[in-house]
Amino acid sequence: MITFMRRYRRGLQVGLLMVIAAFIASLFVFGQRGFGDGAGRDAVATVNGESIPLARYQQRYQAFMEAYARIYRDRFSPELAERLGLPQQVVNELIQEALIVQRAGAEGLLVTDEELNAQIQAVPAFQENGRFALKRYQEYVRRRGLAAAAFENEMRRELTRMKVEQAVRGGVKVTPAEVEHAFVLRREEARAAWALVEFGPLIAAASASDDELGKYLGAHQDEFRQPERRRILSVTLTPKDFLKPVADAAVEQYYREHPKEFEEPRRVHAAHVLARVPETGGSEAEDRARAKVADVIRRAKAGEDFAKLAKEASEDPGSASKGGDLGWVGAGELVPQFEQALFALKKGEMSPEPVRSPFGFHAIRVLDVRAGGKKPLKDVAGQIHGRLQTEATEKAMQARAEAIRRELLAAQDFTAEAKRLGLAAVESTVSRTDRFAGVSAPDPL
Repeated sequence: MITFMRRYRRGLQVGLLMVIAAFIASLFVFGQRGFGDGAGRDAVATVNGESIPLARYQQRYQAFMEAYARIYRDRFSPELAERLGLPQQVVNELIQEALIVQRAGAEGLLVTDEELNAQIQAVPAFQENGRFALKRYQEYVRRRGLAAAAFENEMRRELTRMKVEQAVRGGVKVTPAEVEHAFVLRREEARAAWALVEFGPLIAAASASDDELGKYLGAHQDEFRQPERRRILSVTLTPKDFLKPVADAAVEQYYREHPKEFEEPRRVHAAHVLARVPETGGSEAEDRARAKVADVIRRAKAGEDFAKLAKEASEDPGSASKGGDLGWVGAGELVPQFEQALFALKKGEMSPEPVRSPFGFHAIRVLDVRAGGKKPLKDVAGQIHGRLQTEATEKAMQARAEAIRRELLAAQDFTAEAKRLGLAAVESTVSRTDRFAGVSAPDPL
């Protein structure tokens, strides 16, 4: 376990930085929300009491849609996405991600502020002349309609997930050919006829002489070669043994000193009707989509029910069946064109004309509005308590591990010294490729 944590502390490699850059790019291109799907509520799933926000689901769904569109090209459509089960794939991935992040938290392996800052400063888009520029970072985030606190929280979560996965996967490299092969294996179907042959009787009837066995062994020695193995002694530390109580005063102090973390932005309960415009549709497709949405707006103003119109006319497969309901959204969660039009409306109002976005044309309606403000301490005290406890636990565990390491190195009897320190020495026999619980990959022997 402690080796696991030390490997984390060494920082993330260039490959990980590339993944982070792609993660940031997806947020900036698609926003924190897309229109590929929507559940009409604030959460798509709950994992051990933690809600998965609709905004996170829609951003991830849009990324999936873009990835599959590159694979299927002109054959890709929302209907194909449904047949491929993309909505459930996204939900499954987010649930797995939540479980990974929760497990990391339980083990005290969350990303610290220092690690988060280091990764942000390493992103080339936030640098000038090879050095991090705070104004460039702030401006970059602001111009793309993202709240800095929300962006950093999502990046912290992504870093936590990637750190755990990197440790589990070790140094495994996957080539593009292997990725393509895995994709084909998952999607390939075949019709076959087969017959079952019981091999038990065949083995019983077969025989081999000692001479034949000796010849086979001589010709296939590598098949029976045993790897080099070593006997080791080890001790294990677990975070739960280092949990320290967190004073209410410390929680209150953190709340006062980090006000931006707990700002609740103004949120709008939105609904829309979408008429898609294909990328290669041309001016005729533009005109048809605009006219379709204009007709929806005209009919809604004349008194027809907006939700019913959305069910009839909207081309957003995720929200159409729910009357166009997109749930509650905040600043930075939508593409800029849609967001600008939405937040200019008051409760009960509808966009006076079709709104163009990268997805097509929209008719937008505001169902309700929540004023923004700072979350009360009672609502975030548990979150703050968990963070402070995690940081204190990790610090105490690292200090204790280093002290134990020095004493065990100086001791002549590992087992006796471990017992004196209140630890149990465990003997194991290992090879170079063996895995250990809580350890990413063994160092070369």
